[in-house]
Amino acid sequence: MNPSFLKLDPDKQRMIMNAAFQVFAQHDYKQANTNDIVAKAAISKGLLFHYFGSKRNLYVELYKFGYSIVREHMQTRLPKQERDFFTLIIKAQRIKTDIMMGYPHLFSFMLRAYYEQDGEVASSIASLNLLSIEANVALLLQQCDRSKFKDHISLEQAVNIVNWMSEGFMRTKLQQDDMDIPSLQQQYEDYLLLLKNSFYKE
Repeated sequence: MNPSFLKLDPDKQRMIMNAAFQVFAQHDYKQANTNDIVAKAAISKGLLFHYFGSKRNLYVELYKFGYSIVREHMQTRLPKQERDFFTLIIKAQRIKTDIMMGYPHLFSFMLRAYYEQDGEVASSIASLNLLSIEANVALLLQQCDRSKFKDHISLEQAVNIVNWMSEGFMRTKLQQDDMDIPSLQQQYEDYLLLLKNSFYKE
């Protein structure tokens, strides 16, 4: 990011980023309007482009920020000695919930960006997605106790199914205008419990 942006008061940085997250979360890249971003952030368009250079750079920088803040929190806050698959998934989701308290539209933006097809940004986002997915899967495969799973269920299958469930859950819930984050967290954990009962040995 532009050094001048990083010199801003952290609350001002967050206001600008949250405005951009919200607009890009609600619209495809091409339809998203930077006029809406500057209106929500209460800054001039000139300043926005001074900080980020272009709409494309803003979009990619937002995604990089989302990727980096999630990675940083996961690396520092997930317990290194925990080996239970579902405990790790729940702890990871709680970390994401904490992030949403400061950036409520970050994950809805990242979910929309994940499927963005516009050629101006798609390749940059796809390369970051690959790194993120590989890192998360590698963590789970290395750290988890495979012996808890029923004999016909592999850890790799469990990772895929939980990822698909999580993606569908988030895609549905993050479209809501008024999100009750603690309630969403509880609903998500209830679904994980159903999967745990299906996957684990008695």
